[in-house]
Amino acid sequence: MYQPFALLPDDQRALMIAGFEAQFGPDGGLPPSFTVMQGEFLEFDPEARRMRVRFPVLENWLNPYGAMQGGFVAAAIDNVIGPLGVLLAPPNVTRTLELKYSRPITVEMGFFIVTARLVERADPWLVFKVEVHDLPGNRLVRATCKQWILPPSE
Repeated sequence: MYQPFALLPDDQRALMIAGFEAQFGPDGGLPPSFTVMQGEFLEFDPEARRMRVRFPVLENWLNPYGAMQGGFVAAAIDNVIGPLGVLLAPPNVTRTLELKYSRPITVEMGFFIVTARLVERADPWLVFKVEVHDLPGNRLVRATCKQWILPPSE
């Protein structure tokens, strides 16, 4: 059975769930696409402003060359930035997401890991740096994301 929080230490799991519940209530927090992509949280470090998530490489995400399609890689990155942004800042949305692909992600890898870090907050902007690695630690993708903090609703 799929459990996105199962790999987290208990203290990090409790912190994340409490943060999601504070913003979205007891049944909210993770976008449905996170579940579809079968992401598994590995780390949430609020002091380092960092989150790590593992995703499986599924055959139905591959292009004709046998590599994961770039749009699915971008979705995995967005599925890490989103929850990290929820936990570290007021409501925010993606404004720009720029990726640089270094190596293909293939089904033989089994999994890849997305590490996102909030590197700057200058209201109304958040800037995230992201790296994607295979399990041995080879860098596959780098990304920069700029998020816009939404104005308070009246």
